[in-house]
Amino acid sequence: MSFYDYFLQSKRSRRHQKFVQMQCKGILHFLHEHGFGKKTTHLLEIGLGQGDMLQFFRKQPNVKYFGMDLNHSICKAFNTVPGTNVRASLPQLPFADQSFDLIYLSHVIEHLGNYANALLFLEEAARCLKPQGQLVVLFPDYISWQEDFFSIDYSHDLPMTYSRIDRLANDAGMHIQAAIDYAGGWFGWKGRLFSTLGHFLPLRLVHAISPVRFAALRKARYALHRNWVILLEKHI
Repeated sequence: MSFYDYFLQSKRSRRHQKFVQMQCKGILHFLHEHGFGKKTTHLLEIGLGQGDMLQFFRKQPNVKYFGMDLNHSICKAFNTVPGTNVRASLPQLPFADQSFDLIYLSHVIEHLGNYANALLFLEEAARCLKPQGQLVVLFPDYISWQEDFFSIDYSHDLPMTYSRIDRLANDAGMHIQAAIDYAGGWFGWKGRLFSTLGHFLPLRLVHAISPVRFAALRKARYALHRNWVILLEKHI
């Protein structure tokens, strides 16, 4: 399927790649703070993208990695360990009950179209998690992104906020165990400071003067917006 071939084929700038690496390391640090890697972990990553977190997950001791993506080319490209990647689409999951200790979903839930699909996915994730299993959900904070939420990705259609994921999780029989936000490559207060100071730059004004000529400046704004990393746990 051609969906998201753009992300598999697109090339990043050095600065963008540096931010991505910082984000991956920050997310991994956050997970380790909450028990990740202390015991054998059956991990499912949904939405492999360009394989950023996959590279980190496969290097972790005691992690048995499985991947799932809608795009055939992405599944094939990262299927270096035969049988570990599955091509399937959300909201349903093609796995047995209690298959995983951790499910990782990065910037995918905002593509699910509506509340009903998001709720069904969370229920499916809860079904596939072992007792006290964890679901990690990353998404752009709509309160910060506003109209850029739709500009950055043509398939964004479900605005997400901390409050919204909290209520969705509760309806699905889960609760927020921990959460952290980030902007650029910085987490917590550093990321919020980076985002706040960056928004004083007149990038929107400059872009408005010549939308075509200064299109790159519009894209530069994306790094200034906040995103959430939410760690959900099944109700006991």
